[in-house]
Amino acid sequence: MTKQFSNYSDLITFTRASGGHALRPVSYGDELVTNHDFSDGSTGWTVQNTDATHTVTFSNGGARFQSDTTSPILEIVSDVVLDSTKIYKLEVVISDVTSGSIKIDGQSVVQLYNSEGTHTAIIKTTSASGNNVIKFYRATANVDITIDSVSVKEVTFDESDGTLTLFEHPDNIPRVEYDADGNRLGLLVEEARTNLLTYSEDFSNAAWTKFPAATVTPSSVTTPDGQQSGFLLEATGTNRLEETPSTTITGTATFSIFAKYDDVPYVQMTILDSSANGQRQWFKIQDGTLGSSAAVGAGKNLDGASITDMNNGFYRLSLSVDGFSGQTARCLIYLARTDSSFDAASGDSAIVFGAQVEAGSFPTSYIKTTGSTATRSADVASIPVADFGYNTAVGSIVAEVGAHNTDSNLAAHYTISKTSIGSEWVASYSSGTVVAFRVREGGSAQGDIDISNDIRTSGAKTGFAFKEDDFAAVVNGGAVSTDTAGSMASGVEELKIAGFGSNPRQLCGHIKSIKFYPRRLTNAQLVNLTS
Repeated sequence: MTKQFSNYSDLITFTRASGGHALRPVSYGDELVTNHDFSDGSTGWTVQNTDATHTVTFSNGGARFQSDTTSPILEIVSDVVLDSTKIYKLEVVISDVTSGSIKIDGQSVVQLYNSEGTHTAIIKTTSASGNNVIKFYRATANVDITIDSVSVKEVTFDESDGTLTLFEHPDNIPRVEYDADGNRLGLLVEEARTNLLTYSEDFSNAAWTKFPAATVTPSSVTTPDGQQSGFLLEATGTNRLEETPSTTITGTATFSIFAKYDDVPYVQMTILDSSANGQRQWFKIQDGTLGSSAAVGAGKNLDGASITDMNNGFYRLSLSVDGFSGQTARCLIYLARTDSSFDAASGDSAIVFGAQVEAGSFPTSYIKTTGSTATRSADVASIPVADFGYNTAVGSIVAEVGAHNTDSNLAAHYTISKTSIGSEWVASYSSGTVVAFRVREGGSAQGDIDISNDIRTSGAKTGFAFKEDDFAAVVNGGAVSTDTAGSMASGVEELKIAGFGSNPRQLCGHIKSIKFYPRRLTNAQLVNLTS
């Protein structure tokens, strides 16, 4: 029998010590704050530490904080108690900021507010103590700020009424991703990456050079993150939007951005070094197709380009350029009416959002920055072998692997090993254009099978059966490859999903499914299950 689990989150031990974006159906529950717009005065809110110089005034549908000293800590506490097992969306509307800052505290979750407008945050508390309240308190002396409303709603995933959203999952929350058509791609497992651009969404910031007179203005168009985070990039004759990260890159630089058609068909992206050597690529955002590419100067190679549908008319455009040796990567965005041209005219425009530059030969998921570089930690997912009835003498694994790491390095599909990997393990991984199936015992090869098949851009179904002196593997229902000599791996402790023991070598892609059978499937069964 095969032991099956319907809830992967209860089975998998998962860590990622930072937020991480993924496109996923997202739903929001009912409003949890009793008097969220203060229309009923202080009802539902407890005011603490008021005196002559610390006041909160509830009037005209708002709560006005006023304080001119640092102690005591003036605060208002809502009647909402957060569940530490759930995720919430917080939305705060600030209507007036005369001076100072206030903070919101949802147990260990803290956000600082000191500007007018609507502020949103995804929060997950870390305490199950029942003290997970939402409270606002004075963060600085000389505070004079008015809060118009506070909204807290539970976030749920993968519901039938969900809206596809480029959602930033909180720390240690696994990301199950979907494509723009709503098809489930699987569990996203990535290595750590850093967005080297300091203002990924604020194109009005001086870090982005507008040349010679291109303009950017905030857009009301809903961006992939479900907000209105984009900008209208408009040409005034020859146009260019440019940012150069301060961090140098050795190897390959990958530049990506989200864009939506407004009235000009093409966005052209360029990566250059400080000597103006690089590559450029045209993207037709009117229909989601790749345009032409062209070299600039010498010494830099085009390592890849892609355009990916992100739903609602947005595409993610990506360009990878190789040949950097301790150099910064100048990143430029142009508009064009036709392929291979710079023919945008005054008034031509497109919506842009979410710029990213990373050291690596392929793009990884979006990393938001707000004034400094930001790093998304690696995803680590595992299951103790005791939790799924692993058979140390014999077994078979059928896995469905999505498109993933496109460079020549090892990209692990799964590993069964000790926690620190050691010298005994069973593994499957992509190594360039080869799919490798391996068994090790005492550090020596026992079952080694290589199948020539480049599955990195297409994904595949793979099958691997292992038994002493009887190993077999197959990809996509093709010919079965075998190895008839070798022992089984002993003393293994965990199944690492899309990783390789203590040396993770993450897949940098999606695992749609992994099925373990505590017996040696026949070759015919391997073929049928992977067809």
